Amino acid sequence: MPETSFPSAQQIATTEIDTDSPITEPLLTKFRDRDVTLIDQMAKHGGPSSVGAGSDISYEGDVVIAANQSLGGMHNYNNLMINSGVVVTVDRYVIIMAKGTVTIAGTMDGTGQGPLGGAAVSTGVTGLPGQDGAGGGSGGAGGGSSAYAGGAGGKGGVFGDLVAGGAGAVDTIGGAGTAISLRTKGAALLARLLFGGGGGGSGAGSGTNASGAGGKGGAGIIIIAPIIILTGGSLVANGAAGESVGGSEGSGGGGGGGVIYLATKSFTGTTPGQPAGGAAGTEPSGAGRAGGAAGAGLVQIDIYS
Repeated sequence: MPETSFPSAQQIATTEIDTDSPITEPLLTKFRDRDVTLIDQMAKHGGPSSVGAGSDISYEGDVVIAANQSLGGMHNYNNLMINSGVVVTVDRYVIIMAKGTVTIAGTMDGTGQGPLGGAAVSTGVTGLPGQDGAGGGSGGAGGGSSAYAGGAGGKGGVFGDLVAGGAGAVDTIGGAGTAISLRTKGAALLARLLFGGGGGGSGAGSGTNASGAGGKGGAGIIIIAPIIILTGGSLVANGAAGESVGGSEGSGGGGGGGVIYLATKSFTGTTPGQPAGGAAGTEPSGAGRAGGAAGAGLVQIDIYS
């Protein structure tokens, strides 16, 4: 297939999120500033003729990760090894580009590390929506109370083709999110598959107690290397469950499943499972309603000759 240009990082970067604070409206995640230039360089991997060559700029050399740690943003290696028994927690998204081999004998875990769910509300108001994602499944809506609607789930899908999250309504179980299907082969997809699944909406308040918060979406895991070995290791990017509450408040919706995307010339090992959408917060004991389950995310391996 012909090579395709990547959109500029600035074109698809919008508002920076604060991962320590709940959101009050849907936002798209922004690339870290230090990644903008590197992400634009992904055009070097625009199709079959270039992806197999790996990165021609090695910023970090040969790296062995031998202890649990967090990893996010974009990284260029000669070779990368994640040792058996090690858990690497993905921070929002991670893009790994290697000149040689990426070997994962441990675990890369992006469960609930992506877009934020709607924050719990403690008064008689409508629940808050989850944060929009990109690439993964859409989030489930929060459950309604007898007088207020649950917050909508965050969107999933790809830029220009976003899939709505579940809808919330008064005195109604939160609507479910939508799963994501395989996309057209091609590395031009990469700039659109970074942020993971949409966050779940929070449940509606009743004016008595706090509602259930929406679950966070799964993160985005992208690996580009001539050789990828996933033997004895695992890649995980599931959405987090919505928070369950009791009483007259609504429970939270689940976070959408994230993204696992590999582009390589040689893949050895077990294909990762499709990132699961987060479970719905359960039916409260009072007048509140359960949240909605989220949609599953995307796992895709593109192998080039």
